[in-house]
Amino acid sequence: MTEDVEFSEESLRAIASQKVSFRYSVKIHAITYILVNILLITINAIFITDIFLLSNWWAIYPALGWLIGLMIHISAYVLYSQGTSNVMRGIVLHIVAYIFTTLFLVIIDFITTMTLDWAFYPTLFWGLGILGHLIISALVTKEKTPKVEEKPSKKERAIEKELEKIRRKMKSE
Repeated sequence: MTEDVEFSEESLRAIASQKVSFRYSVKIHAITYILVNILLITINAIFITDIFLLSNWWAIYPALGWLIGLMIHISAYVLYSQGTSNVMRGIVLHIVAYIFTTLFLVIIDFITTMTLDWAFYPTLFWGLGILGHLIISALVTKEKTPKVEEKPSKKERAIEKELEKIRRKMKSE
Protein backbone atom coordinates (compact mmCIF):
# COMPACT_ATOMS: atom_id res chain seq x y z
CA MET A 1 0.00 0.00 0.00
CA THR A 2 1.48 3.39 -0.96
CA GLU A 3 1.57 6.53 1.17
CA ASP A 4 -0.39 8.62 -1.36
CA VAL A 5 -3.73 6.88 -0.70
CA GLU A 6 -6.64 9.28 -0.99
CA PHE A 7 -9.17 9.59 1.80
CA SER A 8 -12.21 7.97 0.25
CA GLU A 9 -15.57 9.67 -0.01
CA GLU A 10 -17.08 6.77 1.93
CA SER A 11 -14.63 7.27 4.80
CA LEU A 12 -15.25 10.99 4.92
CA ARG A 13 -18.99 10.32 4.92
CA ALA A 14 -18.63 7.92 7.87
CA ILE A 15 -16.67 10.49 9.88
CA ALA A 16 -19.15 13.23 9.06
CA SER A 17 -22.01 10.90 10.00
CA GLN A 18 -20.49 10.19 13.40
CA LYS A 19 -19.98 13.89 14.13
CA VAL A 20 -23.56 14.67 13.10
CA SER A 21 -24.86 11.85 15.31
CA PHE A 22 -22.92 13.18 18.29
CA ARG A 23 -24.17 16.72 17.59
CA TYR A 24 -27.79 15.51 17.40
CA SER A 25 -27.28 13.61 20.65
CA VAL A 26 -26.18 16.81 22.41
CA LYS A 27 -29.11 18.77 20.93
CA ILE A 28 -31.62 16.10 21.99
CA HIS A 29 -30.20 16.05 25.54
CA ALA A 30 -30.30 19.86 25.74
CA ILE A 31 -33.89 20.09 24.47
CA THR A 32 -34.99 17.30 26.82
CA TYR A 33 -33.24 19.07 29.71
CA ILE A 34 -35.09 22.31 28.96
CA LEU A 35 -38.52 20.71 28.49
CA VAL A 36 -38.32 18.43 31.55
CA ASN A 37 -37.12 21.25 33.77
CA ILE A 38 -39.87 23.57 32.53
CA LEU A 39 -42.33 20.81 33.48
CA LEU A 40 -40.72 20.33 36.92
CA ILE A 41 -40.66 24.06 37.64
CA THR A 42 -44.29 24.32 36.56
CA ILE A 43 -45.31 21.44 38.84
CA ASN A 44 -43.29 22.98 41.65
CA ALA A 45 -44.92 26.40 41.11
CA ILE A 46 -48.44 24.92 41.04
CA PHE A 47 -48.11 23.05 44.33
CA ILE A 48 -45.88 25.46 46.25
CA THR A 49 -47.37 27.06 49.35
CA ASP A 50 -45.06 30.07 49.67
CA ILE A 51 -43.41 31.15 46.41
CA PHE A 52 -41.08 33.56 48.20
CA LEU A 53 -39.53 30.90 50.43
CA LEU A 54 -36.47 29.71 48.52
CA SER A 55 -36.37 26.30 50.19
CA ASN A 56 -39.79 25.45 48.67
CA TRP A 57 -38.32 25.43 45.17
CA TRP A 58 -37.25 21.77 45.01
CA ALA A 59 -37.16 21.81 41.16
CA ILE A 60 -33.81 23.56 41.27
CA TYR A 61 -32.09 20.40 42.58
CA PRO A 62 -32.81 18.12 39.61
CA ALA A 63 -32.17 21.04 37.24
CA LEU A 64 -28.70 21.68 38.67
CA GLY A 65 -27.84 17.99 39.02
CA TRP A 66 -28.80 17.31 35.42
CA LEU A 67 -26.94 20.45 34.31
CA ILE A 68 -23.69 18.88 35.52
CA GLY A 69 -24.19 15.89 33.22
CA LEU A 70 -25.36 18.05 30.32
CA MET A 71 -22.31 20.30 30.52
CA ILE A 72 -19.98 17.29 30.61
CA HIS A 73 -21.80 15.88 27.57
CA ILE A 74 -21.50 19.17 25.65
CA SER A 75 -17.83 19.52 26.63
CA ALA A 76 -17.09 15.95 25.51
CA TYR A 77 -18.67 16.65 22.10
CA VAL A 78 -16.77 19.92 21.63
CA LEU A 79 -13.48 18.32 22.62
CA TYR A 80 -14.11 15.31 20.33
CA SER A 81 -15.03 17.50 17.38
CA GLN A 82 -11.83 19.51 17.81
CA GLY A 83 -9.70 16.37 17.95
CA THR A 84 -8.40 17.10 21.45
CA SER A 85 -5.98 14.57 22.94
CA ASN A 86 -7.24 12.09 25.53
CA VAL A 87 -5.13 13.66 28.29
CA MET A 88 -6.46 17.15 27.59
CA ARG A 89 -10.02 15.80 27.26
CA GLY A 90 -9.74 14.20 30.70
CA ILE A 91 -8.44 17.38 32.28
CA VAL A 92 -11.11 19.60 30.72
CA LEU A 93 -13.91 17.20 31.68
CA HIS A 94 -12.64 17.10 35.29
CA ILE A 95 -12.61 20.90 35.41
CA VAL A 96 -16.12 21.18 33.90
CA ALA A 97 -17.45 18.65 36.42
CA TYR A 98 -15.71 20.55 39.23
CA ILE A 99 -17.13 23.93 38.21
CA PHE A 100 -20.73 22.80 37.83
CA THR A 101 -20.72 20.54 40.89
CA THR A 102 -19.28 23.41 42.94
CA LEU A 103 -22.08 25.64 41.64
CA PHE A 104 -24.60 22.98 42.70
CA LEU A 105 -23.07 22.65 46.18
CA VAL A 106 -22.94 26.41 46.74
CA ILE A 107 -26.59 26.78 45.77
CA ILE A 108 -27.64 23.87 48.01
CA ASP A 109 -25.61 25.32 50.88
CA PHE A 110 -27.17 28.75 50.42
CA ILE A 111 -30.74 27.44 50.07
CA THR A 112 -30.53 25.16 53.08
CA THR A 113 -28.64 27.45 55.48
CA MET A 114 -29.05 30.92 53.91
CA THR A 115 -25.29 31.25 54.35
CA LEU A 116 -22.27 29.52 52.88
CA ASP A 117 -21.33 27.21 55.74
CA TRP A 118 -19.99 23.98 54.30
CA ALA A 119 -19.69 24.25 50.48
CA PHE A 120 -16.20 25.70 50.88
CA TYR A 121 -14.73 22.41 52.14
CA PRO A 122 -15.59 20.03 49.28
CA THR A 123 -14.80 22.82 46.82
CA LEU A 124 -11.36 23.37 48.34
CA PHE A 125 -10.39 19.71 48.66
CA TRP A 126 -11.72 18.70 45.25
CA GLY A 127 -9.91 21.70 43.79
CA LEU A 128 -6.67 20.54 45.42
CA GLY A 129 -7.30 17.08 43.95
CA ILE A 130 -7.73 18.54 40.46
CA LEU A 131 -4.58 20.62 40.91
CA GLY A 132 -2.69 17.44 41.86
CA HIS A 133 -4.20 15.70 38.85
CA LEU A 134 -3.01 18.50 36.56
CA ILE A 135 0.51 18.36 37.98
CA ILE A 136 0.72 14.57 37.70
CA SER A 137 -0.72 14.63 34.16
CA ALA A 138 1.83 17.26 33.14
CA LEU A 139 4.70 15.24 34.58
CA VAL A 140 3.60 11.86 33.22
CA THR A 141 2.71 13.03 29.73
CA LYS A 142 5.54 15.54 29.35
CA GLU A 143 7.67 13.40 27.06
CA LYS A 144 4.73 11.73 25.33
CA THR A 145 2.93 14.90 24.26
CA PRO A 146 4.06 16.12 20.83
CA LYS A 147 5.06 19.73 20.43
CA VAL A 148 2.43 22.00 18.93
CA GLU A 149 4.17 22.22 15.57
CA GLU A 150 4.61 18.40 15.47
CA LYS A 151 1.02 17.56 16.33
CA PRO A 152 -0.77 16.10 13.32
CA SER A 153 -3.95 17.80 12.21
CA LYS A 154 -7.37 16.36 12.95
CA LYS A 155 -7.70 15.31 9.34
CA GLU A 156 -4.28 13.61 9.40
CA ARG A 157 -5.24 11.68 12.54
CA ALA A 158 -8.52 10.64 10.92
CA ILE A 159 -6.66 9.55 7.79
CA GLU A 160 -4.20 7.47 9.81
CA LYS A 161 -7.04 5.85 11.73
CA GLU A 162 -8.85 5.02 8.50
CA LEU A 163 -5.68 3.66 6.92
CA GLU A 164 -5.19 1.37 9.91
CA LYS A 165 -8.72 0.04 9.46
CA ILE A 166 -8.06 -0.60 5.76
CA ARG A 167 -4.78 -2.38 6.53
CA ARG A 168 -6.48 -4.63 9.09
CA LYS A 169 -9.26 -5.41 6.66
CA MET A 170 -6.78 -6.25 3.88
CA LYS A 171 -4.82 -8.56 6.20
CA SER A 172 -7.97 -10.42 7.23
CA GLU A 173 -9.01 -11.06 3.62
